[in-house]
Amino acid sequence: MLNMNVYTFCRSESGATTVDMTVLMAGVVGLGLAAVAVVQTEVIGLSGYVDVQLSDMMEDPADTALYSLLNPNRDESWRAVLQERVRRFNDNRLTRGYNNTYSRALTGGRNRRANQIDRLGVFEAEMITRGISIPDDNQSYADLHAAWIAEYG
Repeated sequence: MLNMNVYTFCRSESGATTVDMTVLMAGVVGLGLAAVAVVQTEVIGLSGYVDVQLSDMMEDPADTALYSLLNPNRDESWRAVLQERVRRFNDNRLTRGYNNTYSRALTGGRNRRANQIDRLGVFEAEMITRGISIPDDNQSYADLHAAWIAEYG
């Protein structure tokens, strides 16, 4: 039965179906080309930024100094004090601190997220140094840093 319907469709000479599908496909292709044209420049710029970040991470994933602090009220001395404090944490406290900071880094306004992402970088670097694995479903500090910069510049 199905073969007969396909055969009848293919042998049909009315052409109305073919014309409708041609116009529909042309519209879909046109929308696809328009979407590519709109996002092409931004995607190229973002891919360059991601390439630089990944290259930096290849050198030393635990070196947070490769990344600028996102919170404008913080400086390198703030990061150094936090690094010293986090170094004294035992593994359990470090992991709990990382998990709490990670959950806060995903929510909130611009400044809160910037502060939490900056803190997360210190926690993640210490975990990498100690050989503690980062949860697989979590984004890395580098990814969150790049996403924040892409969103807020």
